[in-house]
Amino acid sequence: MAYKAIVLDLDGTVIFSEPGVLRCIRYALSELSVKEPEYTVLKSCIGPPLTESFHLRLGVAPKDCDKALQLFRQEYDTKGKYECELYPGIRELIAELKKQGYLLFLGSSKNQSACNSILSHFEIDQYFDGIYGSSEDAVRETKEEVLAYLLECESSLSVEDCLLVGDTKYDVLGAKAVSMDCLGVTYGFGSKEDLLSAGAVSTVDHALDVLKFLEES
Repeated sequence: MAYKAIVLDLDGTVIFSEPGVLRCIRYALSELSVKEPEYTVLKSCIGPPLTESFHLRLGVAPKDCDKALQLFRQEYDTKGKYECELYPGIRELIAELKKQGYLLFLGSSKNQSACNSILSHFEIDQYFDGIYGSSEDAVRETKEEVLAYLLECESSLSVEDCLLVGDTKYDVLGAKAVSMDCLGVTYGFGSKEDLLSAGAVSTVDHALDVLKFLEES
């Protein structure tokens, strides 16, 4: 299939965001006097919506989840969002995708303002034809909702034109929910097995391998 538009996930695909995200989660839990879980549980919170993770994974009482998210965001939006780095090959990948004529979008469950700030911080925002994140009011929060909104806004694109590139099963399942193909990357926060089991069309081990996949598609 010849894709026209590439939609990149952010955390675990474009940026290694673990240091900032986990520090800010720990900050929120500490402020609420919630015991910090083991590292593997904390790490599993990178990817799915945090409102879900605070309750289901981190043991925050339902009545405190909004406060936990508020605490996380006040710390993340000032400092934590910049405690990250681009994955090897990402800058070269997006430059080459634009050179080859692909439309390039960001589709993330991270909030919109953070997405804009992070791409601007790394001076790669100019490569993107559109940046789509979750809304501040949580009306648009899951990967499915973000992708549906992207398709609604980019009305000249059909879903068959688009390929999501993401690192977790949540990316794959969100793409499947809107009938979009998803290519999994194994260098992020998910495993090859989980990506393929969820329905990824294939997986790659390095950012620049996305180009090879597209050449062969």
